[in-house]
Amino acid sequence: MLGHRERTRLVGYLYPIVEPYKQLEDWDKVIYLLKKILEHEASSNKARNELIRAYKAKYVNHSLLEDFLKMSEIGNNRKPIKVCIANFERNIVFDTNNYVLHRNWGVGKITSISPNGDSIFVDFKDKKDHKLSIQMAITSLKPLKRDHIWVKYYENKDEITELFKNNIPDFLKNS
Repeated sequence: MLGHRERTRLVGYLYPIVEPYKQLEDWDKVIYLLKKILEHEASSNKARNELIRAYKAKYVNHSLLEDFLKMSEIGNNRKPIKVCIANFERNIVFDTNNYVLHRNWGVGKITSISPNGDSIFVDFKDKKDHKLSIQMAITSLKPLKRDHIWVKYYENKDEITELFKNNIPDFLKNS
């Protein structure tokens, strides 16, 4: 554990490192460094506001960005920052063309979001254009990355099955 002086010194070293990455618009690194700063100085309003700006820059085209920022309460300095970040990052993945997993219905693809942003529509294998409220989606769906084996299987079942049958090493490399 670092003492107060060491934490303050570390934060002082990290802030100047953030600037070049902001200039390069490398938002993932900016976000990473700001989260490190907040890890050691959780009450820093400057870092919190910079993090919000970085999220806005990274997710500029996300249809529900403002809603998820508001729901996570990341701008509220009375809320623990770790919880706010976890909530925001868990929710922000819910956007069109992203994949999700439901424990009963399997893998689905988010096809659209309602105009008022209160619900999403997901194509599951046996439930096309299924409507879920945002709150229901957040609690019942798990986000999946595009390179996840289940997503690949959802998109191209025959190719993945063929790869499994004929080339196990490539199948394992791709999964």
